[in-house]
Amino acid sequence: MGGRTFKILSGAAGSVESMNQNSSEPGSGSVLDRAATFLWASGRVLEQRRFEVLFGGAGGAGLVSALAAYRTVDGGFAYGLEPDIRGPESQPLSVATALAVLADAGQL
Repeated sequence: MGGRTFKILSGAAGSVESMNQNSSEPGSGSVLDRAATFLWASGRVLEQRRFEVLFGGAGGAGLVSALAAYRTVDGGFAYGLEPDIRGPESQPLSVATALAVLADAGQL
């Protein structure tokens, strides 16, 4: 991922600032490089796709597909979408998380 320029969203107003990926400290890597490495090694597919959309310029289709794995038969979301709620029943917090993911994917 080195050498890319990512857009970082900051603050509630959603201001955008560009951050160059080239780090001046040898071996340290940028914060985004380290985050990407962590997500690709340890993150769920959902987080990987969300990172690609938010920081890598990917479209939202992959993110929406990853979110679909958490959909329940009643139309809600469960199955650990919100990591603290792992049961199979839909929960309001999981729906709120799903709406945030859909907004990131440009589907709201």
